[in-house]
Amino acid sequence: MAACSGAFKESEGTYHIKDFTLTYVKCMTEFLYTGTYSAPKSVPSATTTATTAAITLDNRRDIDDPVLHAVMYAVGDKYLIEDLKNCAKSFYRSSLYHHATTVEAFLQSVREIYTRTTDEQQHSRELRRIAVKAGLRKFGVAMVSNGARVCAMKCWGNVLHLVPISSDR
Repeated sequence: MAACSGAFKESEGTYHIKDFTLTYVKCMTEFLYTGTYSAPKSVPSATTTATTAAITLDNRRDIDDPVLHAVMYAVGDKYLIEDLKNCAKSFYRSSLYHHATTVEAFLQSVREIYTRTTDEQQHSRELRRIAVKAGLRKFGVAMVSNGARVCAMKCWGNVLHLVPISSDR
């Protein structure tokens, strides 16, 4: 009861999160308050200003973006928010299997998964398996053909050499 009637003041501390853009931090905050997060109209690049990111976050859309969910998984991983990791993994799977996803968005999501998460944790391995299986199923020959692989490696910082390619669908 003393806490309710005392002369306590709300904390005014500032936290600087440099590993993720404002868009992802806002999605994390939304998740912490509501248990879910919404996809912004477009996920900004690393060079997007905070003002632009804030405006973008307000213009929501219903289409799932695999890059957003891959990064949100990494946010949960970094800040040890297991429920966020589970939510992002579920959204990621849904975005790959049930929504229109371009090869470019898929490859960027794979890059995020393989560069921002470690293979040491079960969830990360599961997310990587989802990416590989969905990629093979959805994009099939485009994923394993040499031309597409070479182009993808040039475009996405040689990340695909990390991805095991198998015929297991």
